[in-house]
Amino acid sequence: MNPGMCSRTGRADSRKAPRPREGTAQDQAALGLEALSNLQNMSAPPRSTLTLVPFRAITEPGLLEASQQTAWGFVWRRRVDIVQTVHHAFPGLLPWDLALLRKNPYLVGAVGLARRFRGLEADLDLIEVSSCEELSDELVQLCPRQGEVQGLPNQMMVTPADQVERVIEGDPVTVLSVLTHLSGQVFDMSLSPRVADYLLKGEALDLWTPAEGSHV
Repeated sequence: MNPGMCSRTGRADSRKAPRPREGTAQDQAALGLEALSNLQNMSAPPRSTLTLVPFRAITEPGLLEASQQTAWGFVWRRRVDIVQTVHHAFPGLLPWDLALLRKNPYLVGAVGLARRFRGLEADLDLIEVSSCEELSDELVQLCPRQGEVQGLPNQMMVTPADQVERVIEGDPVTVLSVLTHLSGQVFDMSLSPRVADYLLKGEALDLWTPAEGSHV
């Protein structure tokens, strides 16, 4: 792991958890086309076909519920936000203490969530003592595996969270599952676990599945 990815600064006077950067419509379009190709390559047998629909980011105001179909051929399923998940589970962790600049608050929080998931003690004071490499290894060992999470599709397309207001996933186990089973812009629960850069950067993600009529 790149040690630089383990460094994260925070504002001690902030009363809210820091927000991740939101993607632009152009970013969404480029990532969408790349993810469509990746999803096909990873999951489709040789005779499968993929119907490509031009990507158009949704910018209309209002709350988008799960299973509502978009104009670009995919259905939005979930928004995962490690910042909000950690902030809700461990209110005292964020904003981050400036004395701990060489640690990553989202990684510390994720390990705490993973320990809770496995029924282990989640003492943040003890977790913070470990190095980023040790925390990453522990998260990979403790994170949910395929078959341990109910109601989660095995594969989904992933894009950085856009500016549309959406419901944030409230189940920390689902959030951990997504952020430890990513390959590029594809979530695949069958992958060997790894710590995603999105987790280390504290970036929110939207997850999508093909709409009915689009075949992968």
